[in-house]
Amino acid sequence: PFQTRGAEREAAEVSDSPLEGLNILRRDRILLIVVAAGAVSVLTAACGMVADLPYALHDLNVGEAGYGVLLAAWGSGMTLGSLVAPMAIRRAGAATSFGLALFVEAAGIMAAALFPVPLIAMTVFILGGIGGGVGVVADQLLIQQRVPDAARGRVRAANDALISASYAISLGFGGAIVAILGARGTYAFAALGCLAAGILATVALREHRVSVGEVGALR
Repeated sequence: PFQTRGAEREAAEVSDSPLEGLNILRRDRILLIVVAAGAVSVLTAACGMVADLPYALHDLNVGEAGYGVLLAAWGSGMTLGSLVAPMAIRRAGAATSFGLALFVEAAGIMAAALFPVPLIAMTVFILGGIGGGVGVVADQLLIQQRVPDAARGRVRAANDALISASYAISLGFGGAIVAILGARGTYAFAALGCLAAGILATVALREHRVSVGEVGALR
């Protein structure tokens, strides 16, 4: 009963406005930094998705099948990253893991730009995917810890909307970036964006360390 009454009070305090999720993000400095860093990384990194095909065909010369393997390597890294994320977060905290994940993602993408060799490219794509997987888990954990149950769906929706908009914008101008910089240059651009996002997150969140075992401590 006590928990039910608490949940009812939380629900009563949450506005029905469709912008409530954005308002909560705006009022919470930690969440605002996490979302901003995520948006910055996606705005640049998604350009790399446009560059994947020409990179596979012209820089690696591995054909369409190699392109598929390249994407599978990133996906495998994402899966592995999501599995090792709890261990990383227990050791370093969610905020620190989020920033470090962006650095790992940047390193993987930059290595692909610098070393267009099929085996190296597949390996560093796995590395970059690991960073992406850890980052997703850390991002979701920070939202879970800082947002009351009654408002969490609104905040997740706002976060997903901002990330999706960043994807759309990045994919929209990604073709132009590839035409100007080429596939490897676009990867370097994407890596620098992830690096900038990682620096933003690490510096701004350096005093906020949360482990998996501390869920709910920030409410």
